[in-house]
Amino acid sequence: LSFGAHPAEITGRVRFLHPLHNFALVSYDPAHLPPEARTKVAAAVLAPEPFIRRGDVVHLAGLTKFLRIMQRKSTVTTATSAITIPMPEVPRFRAVHEELVKLDQDFGATFSGVLTDGAGRVRALWGSYSEQVEKEEREWCAGLPSDVFAPWVAKVVAALEADPADAPPPVVRTLDAELEAVLLSKAAQFGLPGEWVSRLDKLDPERRQVLRVRQAVANSGAFAALKAGDMLLAVNGAPLTCFRDVEKLIAQVGYGDDGAAAAAALAPAAGTSSQAGGASKAAGGRKRKGGAGVAADAATTASPGAGSTPSPAASRSAKRGRGASGKATSTAAAADKEKEEEGAQGQ
Repeated sequence: LSFGAHPAEITGRVRFLHPLHNFALVSYDPAHLPPEARTKVAAAVLAPEPFIRRGDVVHLAGLTKFLRIMQRKSTVTTATSAITIPMPEVPRFRAVHEELVKLDQDFGATFSGVLTDGAGRVRALWGSYSEQVEKEEREWCAGLPSDVFAPWVAKVVAALEADPADAPPPVVRTLDAELEAVLLSKAAQFGLPGEWVSRLDKLDPERRQVLRVRQAVANSGAFAALKAGDMLLAVNGAPLTCFRDVEKLIAQVGYGDDGAAAAAALAPAAGTSSQAGGASKAAGGRKRKGGAGVAADAATTASPGAGSTPSPAASRSAKRGRGASGKATSTAAAADKEKEEEGAQGQ
């Protein structure tokens, strides 16, 4: 680890690597710093709220390749830019479900750092992204809002305080499906009912978008419940409009010890027999440990179309049954009943 406040370098330990957002949390022992450095290096203050917005004035601070501090003042042009990076020819990590912060100035891709407010509080990480365009690699920088990584920092700190010697990495629950943002005006042409267009517009007038399914991980609960083109409108009755909404709601819904199950209100893809907005499906999730060795597993979730097929045992699919009303339902009891029947037939 290199420090800008004092010329010092020490070793650190990777405590967590997020399988989707690809940021790492590293710990170090301040006792390894020289005495003079300890008086200069101070802890950064994270400011996940209020959410960073268009028009906010921020300071981009970071280290150059020569380990010199550089600071620039800029203005946020958008804080909700949903990116969709196409599948590369060679399988590798690919950023998905990202809403990035963009500035009114292009500072290039020569350094990384943080975006801070006037009080020096961290509002976003400034990092590098890459994509393959017509067989050429393109690299650019953008900001990852602090409300994405701040909760994971708190979890890692709590784990270290409880067990400094062997703190386990936090568990990450994922939907096992890749989503993309679609403007409400376009979604209406794809069959989204007018009442949902108005409802989502009032809920989030900044984004004015709906999330649509691109693809799902093979042999997962999401693969059985979601189809490409489905529009995800709500999870467990809570309407949503952005990727962070999905992450928060999936994290709140537990399903045994191996995954998550949530009842999702969907507007089916155009051309299907279901009525838009009337379908209710169960999307199974997966529980992952965000450790330093998660890179290979992360490629499965972040790039479900890369040709990798996870084991069915890695994710418990939510079974669909029929309730008294005749509508599709999903419960743990239905899944357990099917397992009991299968066991009886085997005997």
